[in-house]
Amino acid sequence: MLLKISEQIRVCLERAAEAQATALATTDPERKSAYFDMERRWMLLAESYRFVERADQFLDDAQRHRLPAAIRLRPKPDNSHETPIICEHCGGKAHLIKCEPCQLTQGVREIWTFGCELCGREPKRVVEK
Repeated sequence: MLLKISEQIRVCLERAAEAQATALATTDPERKSAYFDMERRWMLLAESYRFVERADQFLDDAQRHRLPAAIRLRPKPDNSHETPIICEHCGGKAHLIKCEPCQLTQGVREIWTFGCELCGREPKRVVEK
């Protein structure tokens, strides 16, 4: 898409240059004014295309650097989002392995499951969404 927009910008700039050249070559004040106005409008259109091009590039970059939805976690007041946590059974490090909605609270809370490196247990925590 960027190549198409860049081509449109190039065409607008060419048309603006043609309108300016015609305005400079014209002696009639009304026609001169009309051609300078035409040049201005072509330049505004080119600037509009530039804006769209920059917005597209910004959105493409944001999409490219975006984390998958399953990985993004919102910080929780009790720091339960930080991993690893300490396993209550053996004291080992337990990393977050799964998030799922709590069926009882209907979207208010989530159940986070952690996997302990040492004992293999899977402690769970209920956290606010």
